[in-house]
Amino acid sequence: MQRLVRFGFNLEQRAGELRENIMDIYHETGTKLKSSILGKESSKKKQEPQKCSWTEDDGIWQSSCGVYFEFNDGGIEQNNFNYCYNCGKKISA
Repeated sequence: MQRLVRFGFNLEQRAGELRENIMDIYHETGTKLKSSILGKESSKKKQEPQKCSWTEDDGIWQSSCGVYFEFNDGGIEQNNFNYCYNCGKKISA
């Protein structure tokens, strides 16, 4: 019985050490991954245009982000469309 208790204690001790090692690895890689992701996102933001270009052809509007839209009456300005409903960028007509 004492042997089992000692064995159980050793397992708990080893599990604690492994848990600490895993947490160390998690924090190291998580920080590296986070900074890597943030770095890529910020470079993407610089490259992306800040406006969505809309062009009209025979009453049908097409956006640079790939959607089509038709107004019943008027156009972008008459209907107070300021932002693209698809990508959320400011509309440039």
